Amino acid sequence: MKLIMMADGLFLYKTDTGYKVENPDGVTLKEGKTVRVCDYFISKELQARRTAERYASLNNIPTNLPAN
Repeated sequence: MKLIMMADGLFLYKTDTGYKVENPDGVTLKEGKTVRVCDYFISKELQARRTAERYASLNNIPTNLPAN
């Protein structure tokens, strides 16, 4: 497996059979035969995160809750 790129905790790898996206814990989030499939997944995931952060900011919802 070869690391192609990392974006905000999402890792894109080239594998023998295609491409895959993993989180920092090594959990596979998406697999595809082309890099475009995984790149699209990463773009949508980052867009969803930005939207959630924007919503939380506008509604005064804390995004960094302390761990117990």
